[in-house]
Amino acid sequence: MSNINKSKYYNDALEEYKDMVSDTEKDNWDTRIDDTGCYIENLALQLCHAETNDWRKCMLEMQAFRRCWEIKGNRDRVPTIDRDDIPKSDSKFVTTSDILQTSLNPTTDMTSSEKK
Repeated sequence: MSNINKSKYYNDALEEYKDMVSDTEKDNWDTRIDDTGCYIENLALQLCHAETNDWRKCMLEMQAFRRCWEIKGNRDRVPTIDRDDIPKSDSKFVTTSDILQTSLNPTTDMTSSEKK
């Protein structure tokens, strides 16, 4: 088990999740994310990136989100775009594969996909 509970972002996300659950009028976006079963992990990752502006500084949150996503069966339920499916002219976009590859290999430069 990871140390995600020690993450400032995870704890902030947990508090925000408690507020969202008690809200009687959830918006569609929150409902869709909550249905994945990974709302807290997703929000922790978003909070980390918003504050640091660098995915590489959010490896703990990325790993927790990825683990949750797989455990909850979302990989099979929700289609994603792989880099091979993106036309070369659009290769400047960072894909989910780029982010997951970076989480497995923190030394990978995410901007390298933009140079292709």
